Amino acid sequence: MTNTIPRVTRKTISLTREDVRDLQLIRSAPAALLRVSSSTVRGQSEAAIIRAVFEIGLERVRSESDAAGYAELALDPEQVEFDTAMRARARRGLAD
Repeated sequence: MTNTIPRVTRKTISLTREDVRDLQLIRSAPAALLRVSSSTVRGQSEAAIIRAVFEIGLERVRSESDAAGYAELALDPEQVEFDTAMRARARRGLAD
């Protein structure tokens, strides 16, 4: 029987002096900026702050990927034809 539950793992990362400095900068940022729990960022561990930065970066990558996908769809002739037909249909429905 295979275990389908993903295991949580901890990774070790190397931080440069600039990274450590940047972590301090992030630590002094408002909690809302990092979208962490309502407790202050100052009370968060470095690992929690790094995790928050990771999640924000991942959200950005996904957002840009979605935007690229939508841009590609906009260039698809079939999609353009479909969108044009839907707009025309909506206008007819509003005109009725």
